[in-house]
Amino acid sequence: MKADFPHERWFWFDLPFHPGQSVLLHRQADLVYTFQCRRMEKFRHGRVLFVGDVAHQVSPFDARGGNSGIQDADNLAWKLRPVIAGQAPDALIVSHCNKWVFAADENIMNSTRSTDFITPKAPRR
Repeated sequence: MKADFPHERWFWFDLPFHPGQSVLLHRQADLVYTFQCRRMEKFRHGRVLFVGDVAHQVSPFDARGGNSGIQDADNLAWKLRPVIAGQAPDALIVSHCNKWVFAADENIMNSTRSTDFITPKAPRR
């Protein structure tokens, strides 16, 4: 797209031609760019735990990335406290990792579906 406006996203809300809804306009960079959805195979490597966008990445469509990252960190925080204090077994951390690998896969599946719908890869017929 050739345009004089900068590479940034613009949002409009409740427009006359789209009442009660929002519109997003964003110019893509000049280089080829594709949204990516991916996750680490494991969220725990020894004593190192990965959460949020470091552990799982989804496209900006479907608004799942930020929400799941905060939920992921919150879930890990309340589980870490009793484990560190010796009040709960390490299995509690294992349960966190298992739960969030599943959640990341679910978010990636849905985000990929949204991305494919919004930015189809095949030409229109």
